[in-house]
Amino acid sequence: MIDISKLIRELRLMIEQLPNWKFILIWLVLFVAAIGYLVGQIRWW
Repeated sequence: MIDISKLIRELRLMIEQLPNWKFILIWLVLFVAAIGYLVGQIRWW
């Protein structure tokens, strides 16, 4: 199981180091794509 709080903390550190809205947008797109993929997998079960 992934530790979500640790992941969020790491993402925050990355965003602080590189304060770029495009970078945040890329992570948001990846996050949404991952959730969509997981939902698709659950539906097939």
